[in-house]
Parts: sequence; C-alpha cells; structure tokens
Amino acid sequence: MRWNAESLNYYAEAKEYVDTALIPLVPFNFQEKTQSAAEQGEYVQLLSEGIENQFAGRIMLTPPYTYLQTDSLKSQCEALKQWDDHLLEAGFAHRFYITGDPAWRSLSPAEEAEVIWMPPISLSSMEMKQVKSVISQQIDQIVPLITGRW
Repeated sequence: MRWNAESLNYYAEAKEYVDTALIPLVPFNFQEKTQSAAEQGEYVQLLSEGIENQFAGRIMLTPPYTYLQTDSLKSQCEALKQWDDHLLEAGFAHRFYITGDPAWRSLSPAEEAEVIWMPPISLSSMEMKQVKSVISQQIDQIVPLITGRW
C-alpha cells in the first residue's frame, strides 16, 4: 500500500494485516553533489516502490523522509525518531528505512527499526529495461532482510 487516498481506503479495511512500514530516506542538496543526491533519491524511490509491489497488502510505503545532506545525520536520526514513534503507535510493528547513503548504515532512529542500505547505482545512463533488471536484482537482495524480521 502506498501513501495515497485509494490505498488508504484499503488500509482502513486491512489494517490488521499491514504491520510493516517502509520509509525511503532521500537526500536533498543544492550546494554540492546535487546530481548525485537526485540520482540517489530516484534509486531509493524505485527500490521502495518495487518492494511495496512485492508485499502489497503487508507493507505501507510512506512518503519519503527528505533530509538536507548538510545537516548532521545524528540530528536527522533524532527527528526520524518522531516518525518511528508515530508509526509504532499506529500499529506498524516493523519499520524499515531504506537508503543509498552509507552514512545511515551505523544509525537507526529506533532500536526495533532497521536501516536497509543499498549502494546507490547511477541509473541515468541505462535503458529502462536495464533499470528494471537492476532494481529487480536489488529487490531480490532486500526481500530476505524483510521476511527475516517477520
């Protein structure tokens, strides 16, 4: 399920089965490495959408948490803790944060939440068929991480 009106209608009926939230962590930066931040955001969003498709009816894909790359990740982690608390209170027993930013590997907004880091891949020079193949391969690596927590 995705964060949109149609999915939320279904969510209201199936809330007891949707126990997992997937939160994309997307960097934002207009000062340096702008292209890299944008590509990383696209990549994480494609991965997130693919994972949500794999687990439709079990996972809620939230809006991306967008953070300034110039801010300290420790302060971002503290802000994300509010998201995590909110999701936990809403009934999401499992929370996965997905990112391409290696700085997040050693951080987690909550003890029970998990950060999934995937090395970012530049998709801009690939044809759509290649992009789909790469994303599919990456999703195949992520699926066991999620199912292992259930």
